[in-house]
Formats: sequence, C-alpha cells, structure tokens
Amino acid sequence: MSSHFKNTGFSLVELIVSIGIASIILTAIISNQSSYSDSIALSNLADDISLSLSQAQTYGAAVREAGSGSANFSAAYGLSFTLSSNKAYVYFTDLDGDKIYDAEENLSQINISRDNYIADICAVKSSSPEDCGIERVDITFIRPKTEPQLVFSNPIENVIGAKITLKSPAGRVKSVIVYTSGQITVQ
Repeated sequence: MSSHFKNTGFSLVELIVSIGIASIILTAIISNQSSYSDSIALSNLADDISLSLSQAQTYGAAVREAGSGSANFSAAYGLSFTLSSNKAYVYFTDLDGDKIYDAEENLSQINISRDNYIADICAVKSSSPEDCGIERVDITFIRPKTEPQLVFSNPIENVIGAKITLKSPAGRVKSVIVYTSGQITVQ
C-alpha cells in the first residue's frame, strides 16, 4: 500500500515570500501617503480661496444686505491677503466703500491649516513680469460689476490681476489668480 499525501495550502517558504511582497507594497503605499495628503491639502486650500473669491463676486454683484437689518445693499464684498499674516485671510464687507479692508468690516477670518501658508502676493501685469513681494492685496467686488477692484499695499501700474501663491510644508506650490476681467483661476 502506498500512502499518497495531497498537498493543499502554502508551504512555509511560500507564506514568507507572500508576506514579504505584501510588506513591500504596503511600505510603498504608506510612505507615499504623507506626500499625497500634503498635495491634496494644498489643492483644497487653493480651491477654498477660489470659492471664497467666487462667493464675494456673487455677493458683490447680486443684491445682498451688508448686515441683518442694515438696509445697506450697496456694500462691496471681498477678501484681504497679507504676507505678515500668512496663515489666514479675511472675508469682509467694504462698508465705507474705500476698497480696503478695515477691522470693523470683518465678516470672517479663515485660518489656513496643515502648515500651508501664503508664500507670496504678486501683481500680474499686462506687458512685463509679475511684481511680487507685495505685502497686501484687497480684492473687492461691487454691484453691478463682476470685475474685481484690486488694491495693493503699494501702487502698481498696468495690473491685469492679483496672484496669491500658496506653499505647503513639503515645498509644493499652488497659485490663485484673480484677473481684472473677473476670471478666477487655480494653477
């Protein structure tokens, strides 16, 4: 009589090789996760700023009361960005019509999370390179126009837009550009 064993399942060597392959794949996935999360957080920030600008554009062009019961329907809406406070930006109502953010006009301060920050503010010019290193820009929209009013901390000529450059802790860069035509882009 011959005894014949049927081999079912993994041998010890096959099991060790399978675990080794799975470990290598999981290590690659886990090591890229932080890079992926960093990239997504920066993209979300750029999209959030773009949406805030679009909301200000909509509120400014439409008829929106500046405050509950204020009966002021002619106020501009906008966002203010500063390099000295590069971990937040301000959403405001321009109550006095000067196209510049004042502390009493604050609707909300939006804090930037995950160690992302505003790296630079530039004026996009029609015929020459961008003028960067600007301390502050206030972007407002007032009825009936959808075009923004751009006010930089220092006077600049031939401006066709404002560029807000954002940076992640890993050095990734995204930009939000608001053109004087009303177009808002994320690059």
